[in-house]
Amino acid sequence: MKAALVRTKRKTAATVVSLLLMVGGVLGISLATAGPAAAADYGVNMTQACQQQHPGSAAAWYWNVADPNSWYCFHTGNGVISIPPSISVIVDGGINVQAWCSRAYPGSTARVNFPYSALYWVCRR
Repeated sequence: MKAALVRTKRKTAATVVSLLLMVGGVLGISLATAGPAAAADYGVNMTQACQQQHPGSAAAWYWNVADPNSWYCFHTGNGVISIPPSISVIVDGGINVQAWCSRAYPGSTARVNFPYSALYWVCRR
């Protein structure tokens, strides 16, 4: 009697596991493998990139909104460029977006999500 009860419990457990696997298969759930993780995009803080790459820089701006590679760093003072109404800025240099991404989000890659705009830089990880 006891042996028959143990066999019944094992058979019930096997039936439950089979049923769960079958339901998972119908729903498209895989217990054996997981798909690749979705890539995540993180925004780029160009002013922070400037301050890290060009100590003393006040901010970042772009020469051409349609050119993602036109970003530059600057600070105010008696400078080379005069922007009306008589604001003078000194250009400190360009921005290495990949360097900033690598520091802010290790293992990420700098990329432009929209190639004809300076405003769509992201770090993808």
